[in-house]
This record gives sequence, C-alpha cells and structure tokens, in this order.
Amino acid sequence: MNNLNPAFYRLLYDESPVSIWVEDFSKVHQHICELKEQGITDVRAYYHTYPEKFSECLGKLRVVDVNKTTLALYKAENKEQLINSLAEVFRKETMPSMLESVVAISEGKLSFEGQGVNFDLNGNKIVFRMSWKIPGGDPHHLENVIVAIQDLTKLISVRSELEERETLFRCIIEQTSEGMLLVDNSGKAILVNGAMEDLTGLQSQSVVGNYVWDIYDDYISALDLIEEKQTIKDDVLRILNDPHKTNSSFEFRYMDAKHKIHAHKHSIVPINTNKEYMYAIIVTDLTPIYHNEVLTSTMHRISHAVNVTESLEDLFKIIHESMGALIDVTNFYIAFYDRKSNLITFPYLVDEMNEDPSPIEADNDKSLTAQVISEAKTLLLDENGIKGRTDDRNILGVECTNWLGVPLVLSGEVIGALVVQSYNKTDLYTSDDQMLLESISEQIAFALHKKQTDEDKYVLIQAIEQAGEGIIIFSPEGFIKYVNTIFEKTTGYKRVDLFDKPVEYLPFDQNSRIDMQQSWLRVRSSQPWRGKIEMIRKDGAKITLDMVVKPVIESDGRLSSIIASCKDVTYEILREEQLKRTQRLEAIGRLTGGIAHDFNNVLSAIIGYTELAGDDIDAASECSQNLMEVLKSATRAKEMISHLISFSRQEESKTEVIELVDHVRESVRFLKSYLPKSIQIKERYEGENATVIAVPGQIQQILINLGTNAMHAIKHDHGILEISVEPIAFRSKDMQAFPELEQCHYLKIMVTDNGTGIDDALLDHIFDPYFTTKSANEGTGLGLSIVHSIVHSHHGAIRVQSVINEGTTFLVYLPLYNADKWFPSAMAPDENADIAGTENIMFVDDEPMLVNVFRQGLMKLGYKVEGFTDPRRALDYFMKHSDSVDLVVTDTTMPYMNGIDLSTKIMAAKPKIPVILCTGFTTLISAEEAGLKGIRDFIMKPFKIRDMAWRIRKILNKDKED
Repeated sequence: MNNLNPAFYRLLYDESPVSIWVEDFSKVHQHICELKEQGITDVRAYYHTYPEKFSECLGKLRVVDVNKTTLALYKAENKEQLINSLAEVFRKETMPSMLESVVAISEGKLSFEGQGVNFDLNGNKIVFRMSWKIPGGDPHHLENVIVAIQDLTKLISVRSELEERETLFRCIIEQTSEGMLLVDNSGKAILVNGAMEDLTGLQSQSVVGNYVWDIYDDYISALDLIEEKQTIKDDVLRILNDPHKTNSSFEFRYMDAKHKIHAHKHSIVPINTNKEYMYAIIVTDLTPIYHNEVLTSTMHRISHAVNVTESLEDLFKIIHESMGALIDVTNFYIAFYDRKSNLITFPYLVDEMNEDPSPIEADNDKSLTAQVISEAKTLLLDENGIKGRTDDRNILGVECTNWLGVPLVLSGEVIGALVVQSYNKTDLYTSDDQMLLESISEQIAFALHKKQTDEDKYVLIQAIEQAGEGIIIFSPEGFIKYVNTIFEKTTGYKRVDLFDKPVEYLPFDQNSRIDMQQSWLRVRSSQPWRGKIEMIRKDGAKITLDMVVKPVIESDGRLSSIIASCKDVTYEILREEQLKRTQRLEAIGRLTGGIAHDFNNVLSAIIGYTELAGDDIDAASECSQNLMEVLKSATRAKEMISHLISFSRQEESKTEVIELVDHVRESVRFLKSYLPKSIQIKERYEGENATVIAVPGQIQQILINLGTNAMHAIKHDHGILEISVEPIAFRSKDMQAFPELEQCHYLKIMVTDNGTGIDDALLDHIFDPYFTTKSANEGTGLGLSIVHSIVHSHHGAIRVQSVINEGTTFLVYLPLYNADKWFPSAMAPDENADIAGTENIMFVDDEPMLVNVFRQGLMKLGYKVEGFTDPRRALDYFMKHSDSVDLVVTDTTMPYMNGIDLSTKIMAAKPKIPVILCTGFTTLISAEEAGLKGIRDFIMKPFKIRDMAWRIRKILNKDKED
C-alpha cells in the first residue's frame, strides 16, 4: 500500500463520493491557547457569552483544499469561489455545530463527529454530518486536518415523509372503532391502538415488544370467561407458519367487574409488506349484538316458564337467573303491590345483607320501593343520592351504595317493582341498565301476573282440598258439585258417591235433617247458617259436625253457588265432658290433701296413745299383742295416706337417687289394697340394689296408673297382673328401635295383664290426653297420658304390646344410675339408742290429743314438757322463759299463727334454739326450705313417740358435742 503512486491518492480524494475538506486548525488552536493563558477554562461558556470572539476564532480557520464532491455539493465552480464564499456557507445556523468542533480542539481531542446545518452557494440548506481526525494522532500538527461532510438532506427529507405517513397511518388506526394490535413476523407486538386498549385493557407500554401468544394467554386467563377458551398460541403459530397466510378468528364472552357481559371477536389478518409478512389482530365488539340475542332469549325463557313452572316461586327463580345474563342480580327482589290493602309484599328476595321480607304500606315515605310503585317511575340512585335521602329521612332496610328500581306496569296499573342493589359498588348500575330493565319490565309484569293468577286458582283449589275442615260445594239448586278429601275421610263417602246428588242424599240423622231443611231455606235467601248436626258415617258410626253454610253471591246479586264447611267435633265434645270429670278429680285431689292433714293428726293420736298403753302393760300379754296390731294398722293407714297425697300430686317433683325395686314393691302393696281380690298380683324382681334418678311419687304413679288400667281391662274373675323389674343392656342394633334413648343400660319395669287387649287401630292413640275406651264413670283418659309424660320427663321410653282377648304388656325403660354410694333421704331411728333425757321441751299443736299424748310419752322418758294448743300462748311463754327451754316441737298448720312464723319468731329471740317442724300435710314449706330457714328437722305425721324422742335426743346430743 505504501508503494502506491501519490496520483492514486489524489484520484481517490477527488473522486470520493464524500465531501472532503482539508483545513488548517493551527491558528484556531493558537487562539484557544491564548484564551487559556488568560485564565479562561470553559471555552464553550466563553464563546456563548462573547459570540463576537467566536466569530474572530472562526476567522482564523483556513480551508486548504476541497474535493470535487464538495464543489458539486455546495454549487461552486471552483475551489477559490467556495473558499471566498464561506460566509454564505457557514451562516448563523451553522454556529452550534462549529462551536462543538472548536470545543473538541480546545479539549485536545484527536477526532470529532457532529451534525449541523449549512448552505450551498444557491442558498439551499444542507443537513450534514461532519467528522474530522488529526493525522498521525499528534494534537500539535493541525495544519492539514481532513474534514468529511456527509449530506443528510435527502435522508432527512425521506425520513420526514415516512414520519408523516406513519402519523397518518397511526391516526387512521387510532380513529377506527375496532381494536387493532400489529404483530411482526416473529410474533412480537409492535403497535396497539386506543380502541384495543378500551376494549381489552391491554396497554401499549406493557404489550409492545412481547410475544402475542404470551399477551393473550395472560389476558384471557385474567378474564371471567362465560365458557372456557383454549390458548390462542397454537392458532397464532399456525398462521405464522401457514404458507398461504389465511385469516383466522375466534370469539369469546366474559363478565366484567360490574357483572356486565361482553362479547368480542378477535380476527388475525396477515399483511404483506413486500419484505415480510406482518399481522394485524382486529378486535370487534359484538356486545350489542350479544345483548340483543340474550334479551330475546331471556324473554322467551320467561314466557315459556310461565306455562311450565309449577309455582310462582319457580318463576321468580327463572326470572332471577335469566336476568343474571344481562345485569348483576346478586342483590335482587321482586315486590308486589296490592291496591285493596295498600300493601307491598316481597315474595322473592335474594340479598346479602337484608333478609327481612316483611310487608310495608305503599305510602311509606321511607321506602324507595314504595316511591317507585306510587310514582310509577324508575329510580336510579348512586351513593350520593342514597346518602342524601338517608339524611332527609331514614330509608328502610340496610343502606346500600347503588340502587335501581323499575315499576312493573300492566294495562296502565302498577302491580309491583323489580329492584337490584349493591352494598359495595357505587357505579354498578347505569342509565344503560335502567333502559334495559325498562324494556323488559312490561313482559315480566305480564308473566308474573299470569302466573300469579294461575297459582291463585291452584292455591284456592289446594286450600279447599287441604283445608282442615270438610268442604261441600252445591249448585244453586242444591246439587253436590264438589267435596274435598277431608269430607271424604270424615264421612267415609267418596267424591264419586256424592257428585250431583241432592243435599237430601247426605246421611243426616232425623233431627239434623229437619235442621238442614230449615237452614237451606235461610241460605237460599242469602243468609248464612251455622249449627251442629248429627251425621251417620258410611261405616255406621255417628258423628257430630259443626257446619257453616254460606251463599256465594255474584256482583249482580245472583246466587252462584252454596259452600258448606264442616268440622268433626265429636272428639271435642267428648273431651269437654272428660275435662269436666278431670276438674272434679282435681278438686277431689285438693280435698284429699286437706283430709290427709286431719287424718294424720288423728293417726298421730292413735299411735301415741297406743304406745303409752303398751308401755303400761306386760309386753308378753295378749293385750300388748292387740295393741301392736293397732300400731300396725295405724302404720298401714299412714302409708295409705302417704299414697293418697302422692296420687293427688300435691308433693313437689324433686328427683332423688332411689332403689327402684323398693319403690315398685311399695306401689304394689298399695295396689293390693286397691285392686279387687279377684286379680292375683305376681311379682318378680332382679337388680335389688339398682338405682335410678327419679321422683319417688311419680314412680308410684306409673305403677298405680298402669295397674288401674289393667283392672279396667280384666273383665273376668281369674285376672292376673304380673309386675317385674330387671336390668337390661341394649346393643347398638337394639337402640334403633328406641331413638329417644341416650344410653344403653336401663331398668325395665314390665306390667302385664290377661285382660281384653287393645285393638291395633287404637295403639297409636292410647297415650293421647283424654283418649279412652272406657265409659264415662270408669276413666278420664288421662292415666296413660300421665304415664307417658312421666317416663318422658325421666329420659326413658315406654312401649306397649297387646293381643286382643289375651292381654296387654307395658314396658317402661328408665336410665340406670350407677352411683358410687347412696345416702337414704330419711333418718331411721336406732332401736338400741338411748332416747331418754331431762331437758325442757316445748310442744305446740292445735290438736289437744296430740299435745297430751306426746307430753305423756316424753315425760315418761324423763323430759320436762310444756304443751300448748295455741301458738300465741306458746310464743308468750317462750319469750318469758326462753332460757329454760332447750328444744321446740311445733306443728305447721295451726290457727292464729302457723308453725313457720312461730319458729321464725322463736329463733329470732333465741338464735341457737333447736326447732323441729312437723305436719300431717302442708304446701307452705318443704323439708329443704325448712332447713334453709334454720329449722333442725322436718317430720311428717303420723309418727311414733319413740321416733320423735330419737330425733330430739340426736339433736340435743349434737348441740352438746358442738
């Protein structure tokens, strides 16, 4: 290369297509050095401040040579012309690029590149790119610097034209209503128009540069699609590789955040750009078309549902579901307006916050629904509108944030309203939704009205058919046109037996037939009639009917039909009679309690005097034995009185842990004294010490009621009543027959008789209150009902097995109680205990005999006894001699002052005085309540002197120990 002829380089220089200048920068460099010597360091700032200095600097620049391309570019005939015309070439517009070049020289740079503007000799602007490089890389040899000028004018012009065309193209794309996404041949997005952003939400900055299949995978996966859509990646790749470059498209629907459904069509169109294919994805909004199709389909579905749904509720649901394709119906209700009652009801309500369907009055100014109905105008409210109304007056219901209600109008009259609302979105419903609901409200109103009318007819028929009373519909002439099922069951006659028969065909007894004939004349004259009539069932049984007969009068006064309703009151009449007998028995029970008190007082005297007499004679004598029989008889009488009190149910129902066998035995002893001698009682007991938690008196009542029931069932002289108790453990499969039981270990009481048995048809009713097959003088119908109630309250079960003419067995199951230990509730005296004493006892009872007998008995044991029959005198004595009284025994029921008040006053005067309260019968206080009041013991009459002495001694001994 170094051996080439210099002429070659000259030729290369002259013929170069690039404008080449040879310039001398040395004077410029010298000028800059002088400035630096003057302390100027920022050349650029200096020349900006002093532009004339920069012009002076440029004047030191000398052009040494230029090539032919330069002369042609600047329209100069020769080098001299160009050099002499540099002022025309380097104008004011050229100064910025020249300044940067000078700054590069001042900074000692060896090369420079920059862009600027100058002019040819004809005044045409030239946009150029300038570059220079110092030969040899020595910044001090600046005499021959090669400067290359590249003309960019045409390139800039073409680029500007392209930019204008691109602007026009973008404007066209942006103005189109269809969304557009441009994709290059590799599948990357290069342009997204505004419509695309509006329709899909795909933003240009997040899309451009990404692969279209990734864009669509993310886009579609984020949508709430109505139906699943596979990825379009395969479709796009297929189109990119398709040599025929065919179009492709797909459609899908999705639901937005406002529950609005959108339908889009996405078309992929290849574009031939001569060099390579590009692709345009065009998105067309099909939502309006889809909405019209859905609207048509919705109305068709609702119209069809009117004829096929079974109920108005089903139609409500279909309307709700169908409207869900058009609008958000998360909170939706239908209101009906009844003009006669002026009430608005809410037969269908689906709401997240409010579940109250209570009716409201149509003129309620606090109800938005009432406003829609009363004004017959649609109401659309946003959050501010709702808040403003709430501030003016309290709006009914839970406050929402968006509310839309449309009146349902039929033939010019408002029949109700459709309402949707939101509790968390303020702009869920718009005027478009309002127009949509208004466009379908009339059809919905017609559908609802038709279905309601049909259902009203059906409900009326069902009401008649399912009424709790028998219904008969007669023609005006008195022929039977319809009877309901209840009438069929009540009389035994079928509808087909009675249809078109005259009223006289009905099987009334003779007296009732006369009453019906008279009532018929009254009804035919438009007056209702009511009365009780006797009718003979088809099976021959006589029943009593409470019948109401009313005429149906048309608006023109014409008699259209006659409706009779009747209720079987046979059972009610019997129950009223039984109730009266029950009330008499309850009165007897109360009387029993009163008698028991007096009788126990008498027994107490008998027992006391018998004990005194026995103490005065030889225990081995016949007289002593006779007195012992008297004591036994009195004791048995005491037990009988106890049973009578329990039977009269005057005792408190408090549960205890009891040994069941003992209480069953006691009840059987009572039954033996009560049942006829012709009935033999057999007993069998297992589990002697097994316990249950029960009310003792109620256990006795179970046995007495079942025994009494058996007595009435045994109609012959060889009756047998078997009573047994045994433990039983149920297996899991056995428990299926006892769903009311909660554990598996029970005590079973079995009561079996050989009586007449019970008909299978009656077994389901024997535990019903007042149900009885006995005559009026034999029973009240309450015995088995009471047994069932007691067993149920003890968490047990009762079953019955019966065979006609063989007998009946009642099985009672009571939960077994496995207590670790058991304390008897009553204190039993120790026969060997020392019961004598010398203390002072005050005895108070309104029965003189009792005062006398117990005074004698206690004094024989060494006690000093003061007896009183008047509690007032007793209190007066105690107040004067309280220090000398060691213990007080007082009756409960006495004239002037009861034993409770007397005890309270005595203990107030002497707090530590022990008091024993005794009674033959009382409802004033229980043993537990007496203990809470500080009374030391509570004794039921009658009692033996020894028993009383044992209790007195026990209390006094305990006080001495304390």
